[in-house]
Amino acid sequence: MTGHLRNFIIQCWLSYRGLFLWLNPMGYVSNVFLGPVFLMAIFAIVGQYAQGPEAARSHIIGVSVYSIALVTQGGVIQTMFYDRAFGTLSANFASPGNRLLVYLSRGIFHFPNGLLALGSSLLAAAVFLGFDFHGINWALALASVLVTTVSCVLFAMLVGTFAIAFRDWFIIGPAANGLTLGLTGAILPVDQLPVVLKQIGLGLPVTHGLFAFRFALDGAAFSSASHELVLEALIAAANGICGYLIFRAIEKRSKRQGTLEGILG
Repeated sequence: MTGHLRNFIIQCWLSYRGLFLWLNPMGYVSNVFLGPVFLMAIFAIVGQYAQGPEAARSHIIGVSVYSIALVTQGGVIQTMFYDRAFGTLSANFASPGNRLLVYLSRGIFHFPNGLLALGSSLLAAAVFLGFDFHGINWALALASVLVTTVSCVLFAMLVGTFAIAFRDWFIIGPAANGLTLGLTGAILPVDQLPVVLKQIGLGLPVTHGLFAFRFALDGAAFSSASHELVLEALIAAANGICGYLIFRAIEKRSKRQGTLEGILG
């Protein structure tokens, strides 16, 4: 069992190291740390001067949690596209390896990046914008962050399967980012969205985890937000299952066609 786990971790690391093109000092620092911090600061300043301190605080929290999705989607989607472009996916499809482990290995090492993006955003908010953590329920905050990060990674992997299937994949990442930023409550409260958009938002990652994180910052009891954590976990599970099923469908179709080119378009 130990040997299998070790081999899986090695596979995860090699996939991450070989397919994640931000893994250089300039790309990593700018995308994982500076990008989320500047995005949070822009929305916080706009909120401060347009609506007041409460809006600024709300935007700091929302955009900081959204940064988990921003970073993991960018990393995972490019990883899964380059898996195809560099030829490693074809080799995996030709091998007898466990497909579930192959699929999961493309996302595992992007999990810490989401945590780092959130952490750097909140740290910058505390140092430069006076964000106050007084009264926070740390247990609930930690639980919400971990569940949200898992949910974001699995959603990114689901979206990433379409980067495998389509030739013109560059719109996929921005579209996923736009949905997550606009419909999850990061900027606009979910309750203020039109009914259809609200229902879409409630089915996306981040939404329920963000609710729980806001509860945590207000010092609420763990039990008051447990249902939000459960909903976020269910969304994560649904995205994980759907993404894996699509991944297997892509494999079967590519084998029938004899190529990965133009599987869906």
